[in-house]
Amino acid sequence: MHIFVPGGRTHDAISQQTLRRWLEALPAPSYLVVLRQEESGRVLRRVWSPDVIVQATAWMRHMNAAGWSILGRPWCGGRHVLVDDLATVTLARLADAYAPSAVVESSPGSFQAWVTVSQQPVGAELAGAVARLLARRFGGDIGATAWSQPGRVPAYTSRKPGRRMADGRYPYVRLVSADGPTVTPGADALLAEARGGEGGAPPVAAPPPPPPSTPPTSGGPRLIPRLPAEEVAEATRRLREMLPVGTPVDRSRRDYSIAYRLARHGASPAHIADVLAASDKVERRPAGAVDAYIDRTVRAAMDAVARRQHGGRS
Repeated sequence: MHIFVPGGRTHDAISQQTLRRWLEALPAPSYLVVLRQEESGRVLRRVWSPDVIVQATAWMRHMNAAGWSILGRPWCGGRHVLVDDLATVTLARLADAYAPSAVVESSPGSFQAWVTVSQQPVGAELAGAVARLLARRFGGDIGATAWSQPGRVPAYTSRKPGRRMADGRYPYVRLVSADGPTVTPGADALLAEARGGEGGAPPVAAPPPPPPSTPPTSGGPRLIPRLPAEEVAEATRRLREMLPVGTPVDRSRRDYSIAYRLARHGASPAHIADVLAASDKVERRPAGAVDAYIDRTVRAAMDAVARRQHGGRS
């Protein structure tokens, strides 16, 4: 493993070098970046290119110092799988078996490993199954195995109150290794096992039910898990089929239809917001405008579904 220890350079130079190593180890056309204010629970979501992430170093450092944790993940169809909350011993076992592309120490003695399972997107359902399999096998956090689960971004501090050290400081999120991009040698067997294919272990259990805060799925067809970009593309296709040839798609209408569809099938507001963050409607907009647009769209869709369900019961 290559160990990266910050030297005597400026904070921004250190952060940029660390970020570049993390991005190069987990290549993707775009990345989900999540900023979470630990005290209030407020969340900001962005889908950024690698260049934009590096350019935003100073802004993220400012937000981090103001109490926001910085999280993120490659936004590329689940080919990089996160295994969270590993101890030193279990990390060593996982590294021997699956050669992670990157390892991050999220707090002293607690590690997150990124395992690359394919050169191509594998889809939300299979990526989640692989994450659960690895978490069970190596003692990771089974509650952090969604295909869209972000990990701690190195070069910043973890602002979780429970992680605060005795001297009052917050632990630095450290990039322990960045040996990727390398597909794990056991990728084929791992994917087969996650699918429950021949020669593998028994099929992996289905994802746990949504938390109580998530509205229950109502009757009708089962929601097919899609990546955010796939949701946007599918909604665009459906609208184009309804419009005269050459008519431009109303992106606000499309985004509302996405939010409404997901809300009707029981998706949580947070998941809907993650999907809308991939909309081309929010590109190149100021941060405040993006959050207001997503919040407004999600709220309108959730309210519409609630009214529909209430009307159905009366």
